[in-house]
Amino acid sequence: MDIVKKRGLAVIFTLIIISILIYSGPVKAITIGISDLVGSITGSNTVSFLAKVDLHTNDVIPEYTIFTISMTNSDDYPDYSCDFDIAGNKISPCSYINVTLQEDNLGAYTLGSSLYGYGFIDGTGPLVLAETNFSGYGYAYNPGYGYDAFNIALNSGAELIYNVTWETPNVEENVTYTISMYTTISDGVNTFQYATTEDSGIITLVSQAQATADSAAVSAVRDELTYELILMDNNIEVKNRVVGNLYLPSEMGGVSIEWNSNSTDVINTTGGVTRPAQNTSVLMTAYLSKGSASSTKIFYLRVRRSVAAQAPDGAGNLNLTETEAKFDFTNVMNIKNIIALDSIPSDTVVSLDFSELLDPGKKLTLQTNNITLKRQTSTYDYIAYIKNGTEIYGGLTWNGIINMPTIKPASDYTAPSGSADVVVDMGSGVELNFSQPVKITIGGMAGKRAAWTRGDTTLVSIDTVCDSLENPTNIDAVSTRECYIDSGSDLVIWTYHFTVFAAYTIPTTTTDDEDTGYTSRTSWYCYPWSECIDGYQTRRCISSNRQTTLRRSCIEEPEEAEYDKEDVDESIITQPVDQDIISDEKAPETEKETEPKPSIEIEESIMDMVWLYAFIAFVVVAIIILLVEFKRTKGKF
Repeated sequence: MDIVKKRGLAVIFTLIIISILIYSGPVKAITIGISDLVGSITGSNTVSFLAKVDLHTNDVIPEYTIFTISMTNSDDYPDYSCDFDIAGNKISPCSYINVTLQEDNLGAYTLGSSLYGYGFIDGTGPLVLAETNFSGYGYAYNPGYGYDAFNIALNSGAELIYNVTWETPNVEENVTYTISMYTTISDGVNTFQYATTEDSGIITLVSQAQATADSAAVSAVRDELTYELILMDNNIEVKNRVVGNLYLPSEMGGVSIEWNSNSTDVINTTGGVTRPAQNTSVLMTAYLSKGSASSTKIFYLRVRRSVAAQAPDGAGNLNLTETEAKFDFTNVMNIKNIIALDSIPSDTVVSLDFSELLDPGKKLTLQTNNITLKRQTSTYDYIAYIKNGTEIYGGLTWNGIINMPTIKPASDYTAPSGSADVVVDMGSGVELNFSQPVKITIGGMAGKRAAWTRGDTTLVSIDTVCDSLENPTNIDAVSTRECYIDSGSDLVIWTYHFTVFAAYTIPTTTTDDEDTGYTSRTSWYCYPWSECIDGYQTRRCISSNRQTTLRRSCIEEPEEAEYDKEDVDESIITQPVDQDIISDEKAPETEKETEPKPSIEIEESIMDMVWLYAFIAFVVVAIIILLVEFKRTKGKF
């Protein structure tokens, strides 16, 4: 009776174990991973990746363990599959796929006996596939309970690593394959899923034409990804003294960009900068990819140590002797004038950090005082005057940095005509826009023409003359965004945005006027004569240092003059007239008196007449002498 009870309990216990195994499914005794899988490759090339099998410590490996790598797709292209054993031997022919056991880190192993779990067989020996009988629910036991298996005394972190190469098919279009790896056990007839964690990855085969296009796109974006772009500043020297957040795009032109920092506590992978206690060098790496094409680009940066906000003097002046200043609510309310002294070279960027004053929408509002940004030099000052209450917006990538006026090499810039005299970089690497116009003063440049540019060295002429020196009403924040006007010896530009501004000189030209036949070498550009109105015509002319309006009588409609062939923008408004040229207020007679006279031609005509009269007189005298002599000799010679 006792024997029956014991056998009955054994059977019941066995059924319980089997039921639990069936219900819960296999325990994950093996973890599979696919690594180094390239996301995209040109069709007809070979792709390589690693298949890694991690074995749990003190676990067992069933006999007839089979690893399967499969490549499947949803298009009308062939699928591929390969079965191989623990040693990397192919179990069945695998077209275009090769598997090699690259690393075996199993350690010692023995064959166990009478163990619960996934099973075992008796004996010891090398790790080989042995014949196993399967029965019941697939959880065969011989002589114990569970799977038949090898019992292995594994090393810590035991793993098998296989190198898989696949000769991909040629494709005419993009074809996406899902590469999977899983494990089964088999007795040659029946196959059972084993306790495993499957893994898969995606790879896209692209045509050669697409691969070429992707490579060109990656190359172009790599060229566009510059220090100037990520620093949000036009001056390259800022890379050695970063003081604000960077712009690190995650995508450009369809090219994906991933960032890595070797010091994420100073510059993180989204561009956030935390200024350290000491100047710190940081290496940023950009990984670019599109389709089968990829590239990297490295940026070497140096972040400056953190500084405290500086307090202005009693008059609201903040004199800068360093290349940066910080502003927060402890000092900004009392500041009126920020002055970069001439001890700092005029071509050195001086950064003003307003980052702590930005609102959530990245907007800066100057609320208490009008603020002047003055760059002193040994000759002239360059000034930006921002009115109280002005809102400043640089977009969601703006880091709150405003640069003091910085002098750029004028020879590097191309003027609309003539040559650039002074080029001043204002603001930031991003375009700063203002809710009210800002006054820019370029010292010593009265009489010059004004221009601007952003992102290149070609200057664009500013053709609107301000209708007021202190409060122009003929510009706006949308279309006509800037104008210019002289103020004493200085050139003033009113603008709704910060960028690079310049003063330039128009060239000297030779003009001919058919009306007078007079040729002169002047530095004037002139409009065509206007229509005849109330007996007069007018024309506006521009010189290198002034503008004026000419007027003449037109009782008889004159022919169009030819010396105004140069194109002159009609938007130019006449400046106050120079009285030493021609005035609108004077009568036409005054105009005629001031026009060039053909004096040389008149003198030449008079001399011709004198010689003619002298010749006639000589002839008359000669005739008289001959007559007198004839009479005296009574007709005899």
